[in-house]
Amino acid sequence: ACGMVFVNPRLREIKYDEEYFKRKGSIYEDYLDERELKKKNFKKIINEIKKLKIGRLLDVGCGTGELLEVSKEKGYSVKGVEISEFASGYCSGKFDVINESFDEVEFNEKFDVVTMMDYIEHSKDPFNDLRKVKNILNENGILVISTGDINSWFSKLMGRNWNFLNPEEHLYYFSEKSLRKMLEKS
Repeated sequence: ACGMVFVNPRLREIKYDEEYFKRKGSIYEDYLDERELKKKNFKKIINEIKKLKIGRLLDVGCGTGELLEVSKEKGYSVKGVEISEFASGYCSGKFDVINESFDEVEFNEKFDVVTMMDYIEHSKDPFNDLRKVKNILNENGILVISTGDINSWFSKLMGRNWNFLNPEEHLYYFSEKSLRKMLEKS
């Protein structure tokens, strides 16, 4: 077995509206209230990426733009894709954000870095999303993915109480092995 787990049947279509970003009791206590903490964490990640590559960065599932903000401050030319009208509206005037599903966006440009921070588990078709990334990454470009690990000691310790286990929102759960296989095949 490859270690990837998926939700079947899918429970319902998620609406990534204002309520989604402000509700209590989800993985985020309040998404907007945690912006500074997210920016602090993203600064560490971007500082590591910057050691390898600088240039054009695309953030898939950019939410309210914390990674875009940090990346722009660090010298990247940034663009985001966000399905939520509320979240992309939050970025309006600050960043170039396309308010569509990533699978529907047609790109006529390439990027040096593509990030998918807590995105891939929400994707309806992660394999095709990764193939699309391959087509829009410059040669020697970098893909950065952050997602929960279904085989981590913490997920096993917490079992069904693992906070990342959220079948209404997270359609796929990857192990390091399953994500690596999917990357190799795409």
